[in-house]
Amino acid sequence: MGKKATAIHRSVLQAVDRGTALTGKEIYQFRTRSTEAITSYKIAFWVAIGIFNLIIWVPMPIDRSILIAFGVLTVAFAFIAPIMGIRNHQKRLDLLRDAPSAPKKKGANEAGRRYMEQVRSEGRPFVKAEVEILERTGIAGEPGRA
Repeated sequence: MGKKATAIHRSVLQAVDRGTALTGKEIYQFRTRSTEAITSYKIAFWVAIGIFNLIIWVPMPIDRSILIAFGVLTVAFAFIAPIMGIRNHQKRLDLLRDAPSAPKKKGANEAGRRYMEQVRSEGRPFVKAEVEILERTGIAGEPGRA
């Protein structure tokens, strides 16, 4: 599938292999989970910053080197994990946005045509991940299933 493959890409490929399109409800659930994850990462960031401020400003009867170690760990946790997680879920949300154009039906194989018809019959627009999968993997006419 390549290094750009995400859970969204895998779900679209599985749906094509099953012969059924992703439903609007499934796409909504993906969006909701990513939005909730982003919120969780933001909360984790602010909690870690709060703990860091407590370590800095509240006098504690703990050795200074231990406080410095905890301070470094909380700053690392505050910035590294949330930034990576938020980026990952922002990419997923971008893949779940409506695509500007539908994939071309001309030249698509049978599975690709069936998938496109099911999306159209559901009355929803294609999302970017679906267009990428249908065009990149050969289901919509280009060679090679990546």
